[in-house]
Amino acid sequence: MYLILSFLLSAHGQIRIVNPESLAEQFPPKGAIIGSTATFGAPYYGERVLGRMIYDEPADDNHPHCEKEGYKNWLNLQTQLNKTREDFENHEKIFKQEDLKRIFVVNRGGCSFVRKVLTAEQEFNAHAVIIVDRKDSSLRTETIQSIIMADDGFGGNIRIPSILVSHQDGMQLINAYKNKKNAGDLDIMLELEWDVPSNDVVIMDMWMSSASTQSYQFLKDFKPIGENLFFHLQFIPHYDIYDMDNPNDYNKFCYVPVKSPSSRYCADDPDMHGPITGEDVVEEDLRQICLWTTTLETVHSEEGEQNKEIAKGDVFIPKEENPLQDVQMLNKSKQFWEYVTKHLDRCPINGASDLPEDSRFGSKECSEKLIKEIDPSIEIEKINACMTDLGPDLLEMHMMNVAWAPLAIRINGWRYAGNLEKDLVAKALCSGYTVQPPECEIILKGEDALIGLINSGDWNWSQIILGGLIIIASIALIVTLIMRKCFRRTFRRALQEEVMLEVQSAMADYKMMAGEEGEDPKNARSLGRLPRWSA
Repeated sequence: MYLILSFLLSAHGQIRIVNPESLAEQFPPKGAIIGSTATFGAPYYGERVLGRMIYDEPADDNHPHCEKEGYKNWLNLQTQLNKTREDFENHEKIFKQEDLKRIFVVNRGGCSFVRKVLTAEQEFNAHAVIIVDRKDSSLRTETIQSIIMADDGFGGNIRIPSILVSHQDGMQLINAYKNKKNAGDLDIMLELEWDVPSNDVVIMDMWMSSASTQSYQFLKDFKPIGENLFFHLQFIPHYDIYDMDNPNDYNKFCYVPVKSPSSRYCADDPDMHGPITGEDVVEEDLRQICLWTTTLETVHSEEGEQNKEIAKGDVFIPKEENPLQDVQMLNKSKQFWEYVTKHLDRCPINGASDLPEDSRFGSKECSEKLIKEIDPSIEIEKINACMTDLGPDLLEMHMMNVAWAPLAIRINGWRYAGNLEKDLVAKALCSGYTVQPPECEIILKGEDALIGLINSGDWNWSQIILGGLIIIASIALIVTLIMRKCFRRTFRRALQEEVMLEVQSAMADYKMMAGEEGEDPKNARSLGRLPRWSA
């Protein structure tokens, strides 16, 4: 079932029983049940989610709740969920059934966690799933938080959270549900919450690989968010590196440093039978580590973006370890972010067999060319010296600092749970601030406008659009005034010409009439400009 022990601060989800009070009293304090959140799905970070518990007996005890037919009364359950429910009153609160989240409780066993959650979501429109551990499990309430419900590879489309609880806690919920259902009482109301440890500056550790297309795509998507939170977020990269038990490395999975020939640092082969090897991956990992190390700048930020100062060589100290520290110190490398979000496009893995050797992943020439394009001031010699002199120590540090998965995120020392999506990760980050920065207001709306606080981070897309509309309106007003002035001038001139033509026509008619009465036309004066009257 892909249970993994976690030695980090676990991503526990807390369940609180809202109603009935008699059941809440069985779970002190305040009706709280602690569980472990799955690494797939989408927890409601920073929210309190109120819902009603739904449970149906499994049709097959060996494969409980693995498909819709695995629910004993699945047809009735689907029919009931499609009906409009009446309002009901719980003490001083009035809830509408159709507005409440549907929190399904299922039994563990018979299939993967992913399959159970996917069935509840797709077949019964569940908003969250609580999985009750097996009867023979040794896990208890005190130890359930050390367990990770991992993805089996098919959880990418799951959009709801799921929590594993101990068998003892889960059976108390199930038995209470059965008793209340038989008695015709009100539903069991549950509240779900996912609290991230808070800090003034959020620390985000990420484990990844330079050859992982999944981590590469995430970094590209997440980059605008990281830029928006520039003065509020400490990003720390880690690389998934391991050692092999087999002393023979026939397929070149391992990288052997020049100055430490007895050490081996290994990674998976990203293209199987292609030209790229695990050795190439570790070497590129080390290059990215050294790029990060040699280009770090320490940004001093006090109270947001005031007192900006750049220095090199400082070490970031989390505030919880140094409560007297007034100024947060954040290690930043813009060059690193530019590089890791462009590298696999410029030096690709896919189709590497058809590319020149100096234009594909694992090529020193390709990597160094990209580095110089990003910032010509970067000293390649310094990066190469880092790889040679500090390489064994850096790789050893990354190999020893392992995570629960090759691709993982930790926020303020807390294991992030959920799909690796920029919006969900950003939501978790913003819930980890003691005082939420204003940038989170845009991020939590889920707008693509957070792609930019342009340049210095002082602008967002809504401001840009508003400014653009003001400029367009100003231009339109100016054009209208100019056209109005030109129209008036043209209209006045046309009016004068029309009046003159009318007068000239009348004078001509008068002259002709005078000629008919015996006046010699030759003595008639030619018409010209009308005389000016002086009085």
